[in-house]
Amino acid sequence: MPTFLPIVFCLLTTFWASAPATLNAQSPWTRNKAGFYAQGAWQFIPTYDAIFDRKTSDGTRPLEREITENAFQFYGEYGIARKTTVWVAVPYRVLKSGNIVTVGGNPIVREGILTGLGNITVAVRQNFVAEKWTLSGQLRVDMPNNRYQEGTGLRTGYDALTLLTTVSIGRGYGKYYWFGYGGWGGRGIWENHFVNFGLEGGVKIGKCWAIAFTDLWENTGSKVYFSPIPNLNTGMFLPNQSYWSFGAKGICEFNRFWGAIVTAAGAFQGDLVPQRPALSLGTYFKWD
Repeated sequence: MPTFLPIVFCLLTTFWASAPATLNAQSPWTRNKAGFYAQGAWQFIPTYDAIFDRKTSDGTRPLEREITENAFQFYGEYGIARKTTVWVAVPYRVLKSGNIVTVGGNPIVREGILTGLGNITVAVRQNFVAEKWTLSGQLRVDMPNNRYQEGTGLRTGYDALTLLTTVSIGRGYGKYYWFGYGGWGGRGIWENHFVNFGLEGGVKIGKCWAIAFTDLWENTGSKVYFSPIPNLNTGMFLPNQSYWSFGAKGICEFNRFWGAIVTAAGAFQGDLVPQRPALSLGTYFKWD
């Protein structure tokens, strides 16, 4: 089984700074006891001026101003027992509201920049089966974040506690692997709830892994527990976002300790998420 493979987040799985799955580590494989993995990454979305919106006739909605998103993120894993791994993710976001999209309009939101921490994530992954097939469960908690700038409508995270429970199953074959996962989550003391499903597979070529993945995050019920007007005009961290994305990752291992990761992901459909692909560049250090 590929226990040596760096367990990385898919993102929006997706690497959208404004989508629910900012961080997903859904692999069924756990780290060895006292083994650890640390990664630093830069994630960004090219400037966009529209978002998906299922309530419109063409499935899209223009924003009042162009939005640019960048994030710098630390992600770490630690094996507290042979079959138990904990992980944490800490994002720092740099967001910008820029040029007016509609000429002659009178936008509610103004131009500006907002920086600050996003939703900090803590999770535990427990392995149940580790034979030819690997089966694990995971409990993830995203802490609330109320960093918000009313004039620009920019927000660095959800102002609500989020819980996500998933089950994942996979198998490794030496130089290739695959896994799938599915689960349920809730936000805002479960006023907003959703399901999350995905698949990932990769093949090793020399010292590098070529990986493809797909991730579905579908809102299944929502009460709008917050709806400030400027926030609705930027589409950032709204309670009922959904998406279906596809992406690719490349992981190159410099040696048994160090490596680099490049990720690209984009949604071909969704609701209240950007119509732009997201990119990520990172480096990691691991010890097993």
